[in-house]
Amino acid sequence: PRWKNVGITMIEKAKIFVLYNFTTVFLLLNIPYLIQTLNTGNPVHIALAVISTIALFLVMVILSRSENIRLAIYFYILNHTFQNVSHYLINNGTIEVQGISFLLLIVLFCFLMLGRKWGLTFTIFTGLLLLVGIYNQNSVFKLFHFPESYAEADNINFHYMIIVPFLLNVYLVLEFVNVLQKAEKQFNFKNKLL
Repeated sequence: PRWKNVGITMIEKAKIFVLYNFTTVFLLLNIPYLIQTLNTGNPVHIALAVISTIALFLVMVILSRSENIRLAIYFYILNHTFQNVSHYLINNGTIEVQGISFLLLIVLFCFLMLGRKWGLTFTIFTGLLLLVGIYNQNSVFKLFHFPESYAEADNINFHYMIIVPFLLNVYLVLEFVNVLQKAEKQFNFKNKLL
């Protein structure tokens, strides 16, 4: 990719590297979900799975063709938020383990890639979603109610997908820590040379 030779700070290079690798892993882990979703025939879920796959691919394109890391980060956050909120709504505010893990992933991503203010904003947003979902369920769907046909398929074949957001959370932290450690070593080496 073009960004390897661009004169940018080590932190920006680290973020580009992390985002590119993270998006690649996410895209690869998303492919089985896409295939499984296509097999269900549910048009709502098929549309969401296709949009997610295309958006992840576009993040990689933005990173490899552009120097604009912020645009790629914002595009990723927009897609991830759209996916989380869409699944949240079609499930009438019910959030299972997989959904919680994906919500945690966006919060973690915001903290690592954009800093404290964005991380706290998404923490509050996620907390509000959880509270609204709990209220919606306990009030017998006073706030919103989508037909059951839109809801996630309670399919035994999808249960293995619970591990996907868990792996993505672990990979994001691991990749970010590794890249920062490399950047720190490189920075210390350059300081010693000076």
